[in-house]
Amino acid sequence: MKDEFWFSVFNSACLFVSQFEDVVDHLRYVYEYLAIENKVSPDYVFEFNKIDSFFVIILNERELFRGKDFIESVLMAEFLVFQVPIKNNSEQIVYHAAWASIGQKAIILIGESNSGKSALVFELVQSGCMFGSDEWTAFDCSHKKILGFPRKILLKNRNPLITRYGLSKSDRNLLSDFDSRIYSGLPADSAVAEAAGFDPVFIFLKYVPEKKGVDMAGLSIFSVIEQLISACVNRENFNQKRFENLIGCIDISNAFTLEYSSLEDAKNNILETVKR
Repeated sequence: MKDEFWFSVFNSACLFVSQFEDVVDHLRYVYEYLAIENKVSPDYVFEFNKIDSFFVIILNERELFRGKDFIESVLMAEFLVFQVPIKNNSEQIVYHAAWASIGQKAIILIGESNSGKSALVFELVQSGCMFGSDEWTAFDCSHKKILGFPRKILLKNRNPLITRYGLSKSDRNLLSDFDSRIYSGLPADSAVAEAAGFDPVFIFLKYVPEKKGVDMAGLSIFSVIEQLISACVNRENFNQKRFENLIGCIDISNAFTLEYSSLEDAKNNILETVKR
């Protein structure tokens, strides 16, 4: 008997099927906010099964991965079910960026790994913003829309927010013992941001542990474009029209660098900036 989970990644319908019900339930838990009811013909069918002594992941009848370690295989499944649709996305430009919305503004957080994207978007949602994504953000430049990837917010290792908010691991999270990761759901009174024509506020993060206070500064249009292209995960989809549309989405008065050490100070600074 096989279990299944239907979900959507940037408008691509996906189906995950496995003989392991706990693996399907793990993905159903992590990607709860991406679940879809309309079970049409899927663009991607992922299968996770055990063949002989190997755990095997198959995409549309083609083998993508095989491994002997169960946790490693679950981690790879969790990675592939969003990475494959993102890399093959020809309709939008996708960025390694988190975002949350407040009113008509989308606060887009861009930075290297461990720069605090997930933690800051978590704090913004706790402060009343709507949740877009903690990891991936898509721009539909032709229609000037921002699309989210609202998986549950991933907080890893000894993130101080885990203790501050009393977060605990779920029994449905098979990877909690892998790197002490916690997937946090949204507060009861918050919501997921729908794809819409928000006014983007770009904030390029740099976490500096020894820093006192917060430094926020404006950027040139050339610096913004350079950093956006660097953060793009499907650059092959850039063409002249999309590049021009991207430039048209940028209001240079709403693009900043942010150096910080305190999440609370950074969050307050961001909210003050977007509310001006």
